Parts: sequence; C-alpha cells; structure tokens
Amino acid sequence: MKKFLAALALLVFTNTVFSQTTEDFDAIVKRFQRYYNEQKGDSIYYNMFSEKLQASVSVNRTVAKFRQYYSTYGPMQWFQYNIAKEGQIFYITVHNNSATLSLMMSFDYYNRLKTIRLTPVTVESTVKHTANFFLPTATSNIYGVLTEPAALRKVPVILIIPEAGPTDRNGNSYSGTNSNNYKIIADSLLKAGYGCLRYDKRGIGESIAVVTNEDSVTFDDMVNDAARLVKMLKSHWHFSKVILLGHGEGSLIGMRVAQIEKVGGFISVEGTAQREDKVIIAETRKQSKKLSKQVKTVFDSLMAGYTVNTADSAVNSICPGSQQEYFRSWLKYTPADEIKKLNIPVLILHGSTDLLVAEKEATKLKKAKEDATLTIIEGMNYMLKEAPADEAKNIATYANPDLPLCPGLMPAVLQFVRERK
Repeated sequence: MKKFLAALALLVFTNTVFSQTTEDFDAIVKRFQRYYNEQKGDSIYYNMFSEKLQASVSVNRTVAKFRQYYSTYGPMQWFQYNIAKEGQIFYITVHNNSATLSLMMSFDYYNRLKTIRLTPVTVESTVKHTANFFLPTATSNIYGVLTEPAALRKVPVILIIPEAGPTDRNGNSYSGTNSNNYKIIADSLLKAGYGCLRYDKRGIGESIAVVTNEDSVTFDDMVNDAARLVKMLKSHWHFSKVILLGHGEGSLIGMRVAQIEKVGGFISVEGTAQREDKVIIAETRKQSKKLSKQVKTVFDSLMAGYTVNTADSAVNSICPGSQQEYFRSWLKYTPADEIKKLNIPVLILHGSTDLLVAEKEATKLKKAKEDATLTIIEGMNYMLKEAPADEAKNIATYANPDLPLCPGLMPAVLQFVRERK
C-alpha cells in the first residue's frame, strides 16, 4: 500500500514544455472520468499508466485504490481545468456526493501518466483571497465578503442576493434563522474554483448604518445596491463573468438587476412567480380568512398610493407601518413578468419540502420563461437544507448552522456555473 501511495503521490518534474491545449488535457481527463465512473481501474492501469508507473504499482492495487476512491467520494460528476505548473496539470473534480477533489497528473512523452494524485480539496488550500468587500453609499458602506480561488486565470463569480427580512451575508437573521446557508454555498463555490460575493443588505449586519430612516427604504434600493455590486465585480480582473443567485425575495431582485447590468446567468432559488401580496394573502388565508382580508385591504390601499394606519398587531407583523414604502415599491413587480424579460441562461431551483414557497411557484416561473432549466430538488426546504415534510422537524433545521446543504443543491448550481465559462 505504501508503495502504491508513494507512486501516486510521487512528484516527478521534467523540463517538458507542454504544447497541448486545455482541450487536449480535457480529453485525457474525460477518458479517466469514464474509466473511473465505470470502476475500471484496470483500464486506467493498462491504457493510461506509463510503463514506469506500471512498474511501481500492481494492477490489483490500482483497481483496489480507485474502488476505494469511488466508495468514499462517489462518481465524478464533472471536472474543470485549474492550473499547470512545473510539469504538472491540476484539475478540480466534483463528485455526486458533493465531494471536491484535486486531480494532479504528469505525463511522459506519449501522454501516458507518470504520476497521478487525487486529494480532497479544502477551502484553505484553494483560497487566494478572502476579504471584506464594501460598496460606498450616500450614508455609509454596504459590506460583504469576497472569496477568490487561487487560480490566476479568470473565473466566474457568483453574487448571492439574500432573501427578504433581516438576512445577513451568511443567510442568518435576528428573526430566528441561523442556517449559514450562504456561507456554505460560498465555501462550496470556492472549493470548485469559483469566486463568490455575499453581502449584508442595507440596514442589516455591518451595513446597518446605510439606513438612517427605515420609512424611506424601497425595494428599488435593494435592486440598485445589487446592480452596483455587479458593476464592481465586472471591473475586477479575476472574474470572467458575474452570475446572480437570488434566494427568496432575492430572486426577484436578481431579475431586476439582470435588466440593469449585463450578467452571465441567473439562478432563482425558492423564488415566487406571483406578485408578493398574492403570495402573502394566500399564506395568511391558511391561518385566518379574517386576517387574510385585512392584509388584502392593506396591500390594495398601498398600491392605490395610500398610507395605512392600523392597530391590529397581526396585520402590522406582516406589513409594518415603517415598511409600507418598501412594500409599495416591491408590489410594482410580478416575477413571472420580469423573468420573461431576461435574455440570459436561467436556472430555477426549488425544494420539494419548502413550507414557505409552494412548488407551483417554480413551475409558473418555468412556464413564463420556457427556455429556463427547472430542477426540483428532492427533500430541500426553504433554508436549502435537507428536511422532511413534517412542519416541526422542517422548521427545526432553520436554526442549525451545522447542517450541510441539501445534497442536490450544489451539483445543480455548479453544473450551471460550469456551463457559463
């Protein structure tokens, strides 16, 4: 075993000048991927190993080792060229169980493998730069965290646009959610070789000082903030294109941003198709028909241009007096209408156990944007975690930051981003 591991990890440097293109190397890795996924370690040994490497390790050891990799990490879903240095080629490989590995190879004169190594990728080993990122506004700064991979070539960057409410850069809020879902997404993107910017909305977290008067904040302010963040990312030397990922309310914000700034793609996660007042009214109707009628009256009045004063605490909890201007500007937009206006690749993701946004909202978005890709992720709830349909158990995941993302989420996101290179 030690002899085999030494052979796989051996770093043999040559002065070979690689004349091949990344397409040539892609073809070799694609061949390796096919043998690996078919669990044909013997084919890798006989068809891809150089004579020197074959002399260092037996075919039986090779077969056993690649079976062990397959058992531990799962089949290889896709791969991406990372960097070439000192006679070695490095790829990032992503597997069906969300594992991310680094594949290192070196070749002899005949393009047969002299060395090969598969190792788990950690955020620490791939990060080039993690830093506070800020966007100046008239009153203060909007702060966020920008992560960049180590590769010197240009890579896509994903801007995560948060859901409604007091949601911070990590996907947490003082209203009770503590899932770290955006942070986990950013870490997964980094391990796969992509950049990510997540931020505190104005009035939230480190960006709290941006808002001096809550009554004046509008939905369009959120759109303009995100659009300016896109513009800044587009000017960054490291990024080939910006892709938007909008969660919940962030889905509609992303649709509006994509009409202001040119972006490479848009991912809607748990977004609605109907105008928000219709969604809220339908939800309150489940609790109380009386409350639903009261809420509808408030929204109808706001859309007619009136300010509403009510002493009803239940109504105020849904539409606080200090946020009526925000709702008024929000209700100008119907997501199903806005998504039709996009002339970019669109991915619509929705969880089958989302208790807050019905699955039909995703299908309506798909109907409005026929060329979009719709993926229903089995067992994923609104917080992007794996959860049962049982309400109590589902909601319990909202406050557990240690839970991983639902297994189906990142493979779908990464595949979309990979296709946008």
